[in-house]
Amino acid sequence: MFQVRASGRGVRRVADALFLEPKTPRGAAARSQGLRRARAYFQALQGRRAPLGEGLLDRAQWAFYAHVPRRAPELVLLGALAIVSLATWWGGGIAAAGALAALAGAAALPAPRRALELLGWIRRARREAALGSGRAARDRWEMART
Repeated sequence: MFQVRASGRGVRRVADALFLEPKTPRGAAARSQGLRRARAYFQALQGRRAPLGEGLLDRAQWAFYAHVPRRAPELVLLGALAIVSLATWWGGGIAAAGALAALAGAAALPAPRRALELLGWIRRARREAALGSGRAARDRWEMART
């Protein structure tokens, strides 16, 4: 949507539109698709500014999408460090060890593990976009659609 608006074209909703997309199988295909989507994020926002003439909510949404996802790996790391630091300050070494164990245990659960995998894709795609090399520059990130 941001790419279309930045090119000067409009975006509109079509009532009752039907969109079919094949479900990605697990494993390597899912990892490949996740990395393509992360690359697409950086390709879509690269060198773009907030669409002009949009309302305050649109500009706030643009600012969020332009900055927060690209910094998500660091934000998660800072959050974990803050939890351990607060535990250390509040309860000493035993509390810090407990906080580390809780964070490690939480990372083993399916949803946090999936989120950590996503953060890895974001980090890799961000690094490729910064270097201007790798598959990000030549990869067709759009999925096949029917």
